[in-house]
Amino acid sequence: MGHYIKNPSPQQVDHATGLLAEQVKLLYKQASKAHLATLIISPAFAFISWNSFPSNWLLSWVLAVYLLALARQSLIHFYFHKNPSAVESLLWGRLFIGAVLLSGILWGIAGGVFFVEDSPIHQLFLAYILGGMVAGAMATLSSYRGAFFAFSVPATIPFIYQVISHENSGYFLIALTYLFFLLMMVSISHQLYQTIADSLNLRFNNVDLLNRLLQAQNRQHAINLELQKQVTEKDLSQQALQHAKNELEQRVAERTTAL
Repeated sequence: MGHYIKNPSPQQVDHATGLLAEQVKLLYKQASKAHLATLIISPAFAFISWNSFPSNWLLSWVLAVYLLALARQSLIHFYFHKNPSAVESLLWGRLFIGAVLLSGILWGIAGGVFFVEDSPIHQLFLAYILGGMVAGAMATLSSYRGAFFAFSVPATIPFIYQVISHENSGYFLIALTYLFFLLMMVSISHQLYQTIADSLNLRFNNVDLLNRLLQAQNRQHAINLELQKQVTEKDLSQQALQHAKNELEQRVAERTTAL
């Protein structure tokens, strides 16, 4: 997939398109679990932050998270209802990444706007929530290139910026540690993507091999039928010749007797 192929054959194009379609399908299959976690964690975060920020801010943020989760769940429903072809999967993949990007932005707002500077406990809880969301996204979004990156970067960069902007050197080390955690998650997600892609490639190669074996078997069966047909025709010809020979010999004997 990552190599450039000059003038790819139709079979290679179909293979790549089918692989992309399977990667998109994995995204949609695993998305519902992430939505459930979002619906539980977002009100918990709002409850913890209730006394630190205006209630209308928090309620608006939770409402936006729920509306986006509803929209993403509707997108999943339409995807499986439509059952798009492999060619159409590219569009559905882009729609999914767009929704994931919006979700990352909302969680980035939580890490940037709802950051309590004088409350280490709140900061620790916020870091714990964002880290858990990133780790969960790594498990559910790694099947499609760019999906995890679209969520994790906007979700964590505002929090890292808030932490690193403090003059205390301890906060700077915390920000570097969190940034290192993000880079590790991106690296693991990339490795997981490669594993999934290799697994799908192997499955497609096995299917292609099986199809070629079936085609060879069908050709061999057709050849055997043709040979059997030729043998049958040869046997019939030999029987007809033997019958003609016997008839000729009988006529010669009859002619000789008459003479």
